[in-house]
Amino acid sequence: MKIKCYLAQKMSSRYCDEMVKEARKIRKIFKKEGVEIISPVLDEGIPNKHVKLDYVTKAKLLKEWQLDKHARIRNKAHVVYNANGHMASNGVTIERGWARWYLWRPVVTYIPENKYFYSITDIEEDSVQHNHRTAARFIRMKWGTRSKWISFKLPHLFFGIPKFIYRQVKSLWL
Repeated sequence: MKIKCYLAQKMSSRYCDEMVKEARKIRKIFKKEGVEIISPVLDEGIPNKHVKLDYVTKAKLLKEWQLDKHARIRNKAHVVYNANGHMASNGVTIERGWARWYLWRPVVTYIPENKYFYSITDIEEDSVQHNHRTAARFIRMKWGTRSKWISFKLPHLFFGIPKFIYRQVKSLWL
């Protein structure tokens, strides 16, 4: 099994060339560690130009968002890698939530050492890393084989689903 990782990056109001450079660098690092990167920045054809990404139409945004959620995260990715844990991004926050609490997929967040402070991220994410290479190694070692992936997913299925149903039924009487 080849572990596939969705690369979640803050995109709004960032320079396109900086996002492309960052995505290419991370993809190269992860590839060396045996982890395949699924990158919206690279897959959506973000131009490698020094212009801010704030010209997206509502129709294009909706189309790409549907691809991100369904085709990329739900149908392809085992893990979501938040490459910009030190930058606020509504899109990445929703992608993390979609992966973590709806699909029950692991989320690993990168925060540079000089921007890191202990926070709720340390409690809620599967891992917080300060280096892309160590993040890729962590992902490969933790979930990189079929047996490791099954060992991660089965408890969610057997224990999570009954709890989820119980809590949903209980919430009817709030």
